[in-house]
Amino acid sequence: MPLVRYLPWGVLLAWAAAVQAELPHTPYEAIVVQDEVLVRSGPGKQMYYATGKLKRGDRVMVRRHDPGGWFAIDPPPGSFGWIATEFVRRTEGNRGVVTANNFVRVGSEVGEVPDAVRHLVAAGQEVEILGEQTVPTSRGPVRMYKIAPLPGEHRWIPGAAVVPASKYRKIAQDQPKSSARAAPLPSPAPQTKKGPSLVPR
Repeated sequence: MPLVRYLPWGVLLAWAAAVQAELPHTPYEAIVVQDEVLVRSGPGKQMYYATGKLKRGDRVMVRRHDPGGWFAIDPPPGSFGWIATEFVRRTEGNRGVVTANNFVRVGSEVGEVPDAVRHLVAAGQEVEILGEQTVPTSRGPVRMYKIAPLPGEHRWIPGAAVVPASKYRKIAQDQPKSSARAAPLPSPAPQTKKGPSLVPR
């Protein structure tokens, strides 16, 4: 169980605030220090919907620090997108190829929304198909493939919700040995392929 589960909430908040002024250069691994954090489709609460949740002790890969204190991260496990089936040619198994320049909608484990954030995807892009279903959109229901996040995709979380893993290790080493033995460091975050950033529309 992660060490952060044993630290008082006030200590975690003060610690997280202190390390914000000493953030490392991206990319770097970070650890969630809040009980629950909403992952969003863009850098903001008002314009961008929640796509999933993280819990204390989860690891993420921070790719960029954006204005307003938002961190762009690799899509966490379970993330996905939607693309209209008419623009994908299935190849072998669960693979497919985009047949025309189009958009991928950012999917949500929390609840789908008709006006989803979209990423431009070019013809020829290979996709991993996770499923197929009818999805509500602003122009009505559309048959879509559920696909794995594409290279270069991001999700966003508040920067105050995480601390760099290097800082986490330091405070872990400063704790009494009994606490350190009872709370090993969380497992490393899954690695995702790097690629050109996709611009939300």
